[in-house]
Parts: sequence; structure tokens; C-alpha cells
Amino acid sequence: MIDIARILCPTDFSEASRHALEEAVTLARWYEAEVTVLYVAPTPPLPVVEVAYIASSELSVEARERLLSDLREFVQPARREGILVRLAVAEGDPATEILVRAETGRADLVVLGTRGRQGLPRWALGSVTERVLRRASCPVLTVAPASETAPSARFERVLVPLDFSPSSPHTVHEAAALAEEAQARLVLLHVVEGSTYPPIRVPPGFDPAAYREEVTATVSGRLRRMLPEGHGAAEVAVRWGKPADEILRQATEGHAGLIVMGAHGGALDSSVFGSTTHRVVRRAACPVLVLRARSHGFEEREPEPASDLVGVE
Repeated sequence: MIDIARILCPTDFSEASRHALEEAVTLARWYEAEVTVLYVAPTPPLPVVEVAYIASSELSVEARERLLSDLREFVQPARREGILVRLAVAEGDPATEILVRAETGRADLVVLGTRGRQGLPRWALGSVTERVLRRASCPVLTVAPASETAPSARFERVLVPLDFSPSSPHTVHEAAALAEEAQARLVLLHVVEGSTYPPIRVPPGFDPAAYREEVTATVSGRLRRMLPEGHGAAEVAVRWGKPADEILRQATEGHAGLIVMGAHGGALDSSVFGSTTHRVVRRAACPVLVLRARSHGFEEREPEPASDLVGVE
């Protein structure tokens, strides 16, 4: 069963990080967890016209107190919800400080926005968020600025894209536990790359439509067998095309409130994060939870191609 007792929620006071705090509060309420809201003053300093707070490489007592005051105001909605909220101010490289705080504070989850204050490119997905996603030892929940989830809302559907890698059962288990906590419907999805299969020379009389139907049925069956007990009402879906595009299309058309994705290996290398996960996190309108695989002893290997799944039990 997924266990969340400590949530780390970095902020730069942007709208994206405000949405992230709302999601952190929702999860904290379900799991009776505490939330630490962290502001990192970046060094070396950026031009004063771009940063409202820090103008020197070391925080003065006055600057630190001003930041803490701003944090208290920022977290007031969370405290009114009865959530235990701790405040923290650090100075240095934002991604590094977030990772250090997550490790030393034994965070069970990091929740952060995918965009930051306008004019601060280091809070763009290509920098801070991506580095945290690559290196965090705990799960990371990213929240887009366009997220419309209210602080008290529950996810109606939890979408779980699967590639049948060794970490897939763990991803399903954690997503199912979260869906149960949120009273949400679980949706398992596999995307078969391409429009038709196989993409190689085929014998005369080959029927692409029949083959596609057979692959779809086989993959659907395998997805159903991955469903944990008690989730008989869960849905399975098979789509054909580019994985990131189809995951996002399924999320939109299926009104997903959360996407749960597993990460291969201990770190998201450039080939993995730079493709499907990166695109989904960057473009998703709903929150995306990225789970780690290394801490659960899974070996990294290539996912099985859909064409090899026909007839596999």
C-alpha cells in the first residue's frame, strides 16, 4: 500500500507552484501527511529585474524573514484546510537544494510545478523540474499551470500507461492504491507504436486489420490480468501511434485527473526521459506522478514490442 507521510513542495510563488501546493494539500489530507514548502533563493544571483527577492549571494536576516513572511501568506489556504505545513528557505542551486531537502527530510513525495515565474528559465521544465525528475529517490508529482483541479477535488480517473517493462506491476500496484484512496477509476493503457504492424515485409495474403485486431485483443487481455483484486470496474485501453501523443489523447478524451508513469532504472536517462516521459510531463494538462524503479529492485531492460505479445499469457 502506498504510504505518504512527508510531502516536499518547492515553490517560486508562481501560479504553477500554487497549483502544485493545492495538489499537495489534497494528497496530505488523504494520507494525513505533513507538507514542507521550500523556497530556494538561486545563486549566483539573477538580475534584480528578474528576481523579486534575492540581490546578493547570501541571504541577509531581513531577506530571510521577508521570504518566510511571504511563505506564511502563500501557505495560508493550506493551513486553513488543517494541514500541518512547515516552511523552509534555502540558498543555492534550486534543483540541488530540492534534492538535498527531499533526501535529508525523508520525503515520500515531491510535488512541483512544470513552469515557474516568468523570466526565470531555470524553473522551466528543461532545468529544475527535469533534474529533480531524473535524480529524486522518491516519486515526483508534476503539476501544470493549466491544472484545473480544485484543492478539495478527487481524481475521477487515474490513467496508467504501461510498456510491460519489469517495473510495470509496481506501477500498477501503486496507482491502484492511490486510485482506491481517491475513490477513482483505474485505467490501464498500452500504446502500440505505429499505425499498423508488423512494419516489415509480410507474406502474401496478410491481413493488417485482422492482425491489428489480434494484437489489440491480446494486449487488452494482458492489461486485464495486471489489474489487482478489487478493481474489477477498472478500464483497459489500447491505442496505436506515438506513445506520448496517445497517452495525452487518452488522458484528454478519458478525462483523466492523474497520470501515473513508471521510470526505468534508477535514473531517467536521456533516451527515456527525453522521449515519452518528458513529452507527457511537459504537455499534460493534469498532474503526472513519476514513480522510481531502482528502489524496488527492478532491472532496466527494453519493453517488449507489441508484436511479440500475440499469444503471450
